[in-house]
Amino acid sequence: MSKLSRADLFRKLNPLLYKSLESATTLAKIRGNPRIELGHWLNQILNQNDSDLHRVLRQFGDAGLLLADLATSLEKLPNAASSLDFFP
Repeated sequence: MSKLSRADLFRKLNPLLYKSLESATTLAKIRGNPRIELGHWLNQILNQNDSDLHRVLRQFGDAGLLLADLATSLEKLPNAASSLDFFP
């Protein structure tokens, strides 16, 4: 199995996903979280104007409820990190 570098992976993302991952990185740094978690990324996707996730939630769920749940889960993360890692 070939290994995919982080740079190669990022080049495969569409603009919305790339921008939201970049924002998730900033969010994790600001909060002092040691890793960028999926919750950071989902939170930032929901803060964008429009995505497939927005469409799914309009059809089947509640974006406000998901944002509240994400905020709760992000609050539970450790927040005294001096460095930052991407999710494994």
